Amino acid sequence: MECKKDFPIFQESNIVYLDNAATTQKPETVINSFRIYEKYNGNVHRCPHKWGRLMTDEYERARQKAADFFHVKESGTVIFTRGATEGINLVASSYLPYVAEDRNEVVVTVAEHHSNFVPWQQWCRKTGKKLIVLPTVENENVDLQMLEEAMDKRYESGLNIQYLMQDMTELDLYGAVDAVVCVLDSINHLENEEAVRKTFECVSKFTCDGGLFIFDVNTAYKHRVILADNAFCYDLDGLFCAWQNELNDDDSVSIYLDFFEEQEDGSYCRFSEDFTERIYTDEFLSELVKSNDFELIGKYDGFEDSPVNDKTQRVLYVCRRINRG
Repeated sequence: MECKKDFPIFQESNIVYLDNAATTQKPETVINSFRIYEKYNGNVHRCPHKWGRLMTDEYERARQKAADFFHVKESGTVIFTRGATEGINLVASSYLPYVAEDRNEVVVTVAEHHSNFVPWQQWCRKTGKKLIVLPTVENENVDLQMLEEAMDKRYESGLNIQYLMQDMTELDLYGAVDAVVCVLDSINHLENEEAVRKTFECVSKFTCDGGLFIFDVNTAYKHRVILADNAFCYDLDGLFCAWQNELNDDDSVSIYLDFFEEQEDGSYCRFSEDFTERIYTDEFLSELVKSNDFELIGKYDGFEDSPVNDKTQRVLYVCRRINRG
């Protein structure tokens, strides 16, 4: 990597260094900056003598550079700390009490470094708030922004909603539920028939007698005709999306999405994702409904009260759990 050349410590070694969470190695520019102490030294904002004033000027120049890099309007709001642990502790002990006084939960993931876990744990113990630790799911990302928005809506509504993040093939709830809703072609994203079978078994296990199971799937028609090898562009307010598809021999579709989100300064930030949707036939799904003690109430064309036809792109299944007797 080109950037490795900036670090003198790596020039005499082929070592691959991955312990940056504990100690980050210093590039040459940082090492050179310490040579300022060969010229002068003094306490920043404390010493009235020449060296103190020179050190204060150097400090403020560094703070202005950081402000410019992060697009901060006032450099005086930039605070330097010794590391992530001290920085997060500072937020937890000084800023958080003012903005989270009426909130009851702090959400982190099990993947967090101690610097982003222990401060919140201590703050929750001190204030009586609830610390929610989300598990990670293989090959999936934890979208904390989406979760935050969902929790905000729950708070505003006053509803007692519990959020869980689990692999749907290993669903494990704290009790039975009256309804399970699985839409937006989530079933198509499962990798094989065995994964679909396990999902239906879990849903059956945690659905009350007489409870509903509502799910949808994209159809073979949508994969072969609508998505196929086609490309789509969406030019929305503040967001542009380029959507490319690749139809595979088994009628699965590989989907590649590139998003360009407009920033405040008029520039665009690009982020991408890709995934594969697979086809599961009506015969296979109907058999799973039956074998997992559900009765099929109806099948609909998308989210409309219309029957399925040859050009249906999305089939919505509505099922009821048979009483266990």
